[in-house]
Amino acid sequence: TGTPRYAVGSRLWQPTFTEDLARNSLALLAAGKEGVWCMSCEGVASFHDVACECIRQLGFENRVAIDHVEASAVPVADVARRPGRVVMSNQKLKAAGLYAQRRWQAALAEYLKRPWFDTLFHSFRNSGG
Repeated sequence: TGTPRYAVGSRLWQPTFTEDLARNSLALLAAGKEGVWCMSCEGVASFHDVACECIRQLGFENRVAIDHVEASAVPVADVARRPGRVVMSNQKLKAAGLYAQRRWQAALAEYLKRPWFDTLFHSFRNSGG
């Protein structure tokens, strides 16, 4: 949109790539496991952390600034109220020796290398801003 600054909130979570969940789910199925299993990528990040990492990995550090604000300062369209921190330990996976979740930064890097992002940002990369 050409906006040079974005305010992004401090809510904490575990960014998780769907393909990582699928890979770990297949490992559970192959091991004959049943029941409820929590899965999330390794590491905790605020929405601000994720936005900054996206900008860094896409190479836009000199073109877009991300301002850190409290989560309450960011308008959201969520119908349900969200907690300020949503973090899982993946303890059951670890105890079963089936923990295959990557750090969220590695998963994000794979996700951002998809051709869709090249198409999305093609004109932005070539316009100088």
